[in-house]
Amino acid sequence: MTATSISTPSASRTEIVRLLSAILATRFVINTAFRIGYAFAPELSRGLGVDLEAWSTLVGVRSGMGVFAPVFGALSDRVGRRTVMLGGSALFVGCALLAYLSASPLPFALGFVGIGLTKVIFEPSASAFLGDRVPYERRGFVMGMSELGWASAALIGGPVTALAIKAWGWQSPFALLVLGGLFALVWTALALPRTRAPRPGLGRHTDGNFAAIARVRSAWLMLAIVFAFLFASDMIAISYASFLERAFNVDVLTLGGIVATFALADLSGELLSMWGVDRFGKKRALLVGFAGTTVAYFALPLLGASLAVAVAALFVYYLCFEFTIVSVFPLISELVPQARATLLSLVMLAASVGRMLGAFSGALIFSLAGFGTIGIFSGSIVMLALVVFALGVREARV
Repeated sequence: MTATSISTPSASRTEIVRLLSAILATRFVINTAFRIGYAFAPELSRGLGVDLEAWSTLVGVRSGMGVFAPVFGALSDRVGRRTVMLGGSALFVGCALLAYLSASPLPFALGFVGIGLTKVIFEPSASAFLGDRVPYERRGFVMGMSELGWASAALIGGPVTALAIKAWGWQSPFALLVLGGLFALVWTALALPRTRAPRPGLGRHTDGNFAAIARVRSAWLMLAIVFAFLFASDMIAISYASFLERAFNVDVLTLGGIVATFALADLSGELLSMWGVDRFGKKRALLVGFAGTTVAYFALPLLGASLAVAVAALFVYYLCFEFTIVSVFPLISELVPQARATLLSLVMLAASVGRMLGAFSGALIFSLAGFGTIGIFSGSIVMLALVVFALGVREARV
C-alpha cells in the first residue's frame, strides 16, 4: 500500500510562532544534554572515572531508551500532545538534577540515561503537534525551523559546556541544564494550548495505529532507512572527539570551539532544508541529502592530514547529515497521518536503536581499525540506504 494524505487544519501564524518558541526552547536544552555526551566524551568519561569504551556503552544505553518511544507515541495519539510533552520536560529536569548531584557512577548513569528517555518522550509528540497544525506544503519549513534546537545546542551549548567544565568541573553543565529545563518547562506549559489538537483521520481505521502503519510500505522502509542512517552517524559521533584528541592533541576549550564550528554546519544544513524541502519536494531533497552524506563519509579517511583538513571534512559531513535528517521528518509526517505520533515515535525507536548499536560499534572499530575505517563502513551503509529510498519509498499524495 502506498502513502496517502488527508487535509490538515491550518494554524494561524501567531499560533505557529508560539508553538515553535516552546518546542525550540525545550529541544535546545534536551539536545544540549544529548550532544555533550558525544562532544565531551573524553572529559566526561575521565570525570566519571571510566574509560571511553565504558562511556560509549553508557551513551549507547541512553540511545537505547528509544525502545520505549512507541509507548509514548501511542499515548500522545490518545491523550494529547501537550500532556506527553510536559511530562517529558518535567522528567528531564529531574534526570539532569540527579546527574549533577551524583557522587558515584551508578546514580549519574541513571540520570544520564533518563535524559535519553526524555528526548524519546518529547520530540515525537512535538513533531506530531506541528504536523497536526501545519499543511504538508509548508511543513518542511516549519519542521526545519523546529530542528534549529539541535544546531543551537552545539553552537551555544557546546562552548558554554566547555567553559563550565574548565571553570567548575565536569558535572557543572548539568546544573545549567536543570535551570534551562525549568525555564523550558514553564514556557511550554504557557505556550501550548490546553485543548486537544484535531488529529486528521484518527479512529477511521479499526485495526489500530500500528496495523495502519504496517500497511504502508513507504513507512516501514523509512524506519529501516532511518535506522541505517543513524547507525552510520553514531559510529562517527562517538569517536571523532577521541580521534581529534589523539591525532592533534586538542584540549577541552579547543574541542568546544570545534563543536561550535560543527554547529554552524548543522545550522547550515537546517537552513538549507527549510529553504529547499518544500520548494523542490521532500523526496528530491532527501535523494540529494543521502548522496551528499555518502560522499562525505568516504572522504573521512583523509582526515589525518592536518587539524584544518579534519575539521573541514567533518564540517561537510555534519552539513550533509543535518540536511538529510531534518528533511526526513516532513516526508514521514504525512505517510500515515491518522497515526502520526505513533509513526514518529517508531522513527525515534529506529533512530535510537541505530544510535545505540552505532555507539557500540564505533568505539570498537575505532580501537581496532581507526577512524578512516569507520568512514568507509558508514559510507557503504548510507549508499545502500540511498538505493532503497530511491527505489522503494513514495512520497504522500496531497
